[in-house]
Amino acid sequence: MKGKTSTEAAGLVEQARAVEAAGAFAVVLELVQADIAAQISEMLRIPTIGIGSGAGCDGQVLVIHDLIGLFPWFRPRFAKPEADVAREIRAAVGAFRGRIQTPVQPEAGPSQLGECYSQIRLVRRRTCRECVRTPLTHR
Repeated sequence: MKGKTSTEAAGLVEQARAVEAAGAFAVVLELVQADIAAQISEMLRIPTIGIGSGAGCDGQVLVIHDLIGLFPWFRPRFAKPEADVAREIRAAVGAFRGRIQTPVQPEAGPSQLGECYSQIRLVRRRTCRECVRTPLTHR
């Protein structure tokens, strides 16, 4: 978290003013103490966009991966996932894997799943090492 000490806070204020003076259209404040971010937002004429810097910023942004819970092993303290997409992806991949690893016996004719399984085996054959090295001559 940035801006914990008075020296850091003064530096952030100074940098924000310099960015505005240089002609920036906005300033991003990432992991800045909420009170310092609010102070900078009040001071500047350009908008501030906060990433984990409190509600005092003019706007907020959150990385989509953090919002949907795509990486459960990395979750910023300020992010509250609204979904658990990682769990859903693991479940979907597990279901697909189980389906293609189980041999399907077609009834009267080829089933859709059986055809799918055959196509996957065909793709596996086409991507052997020899095919990658010599794609036009190897069969």
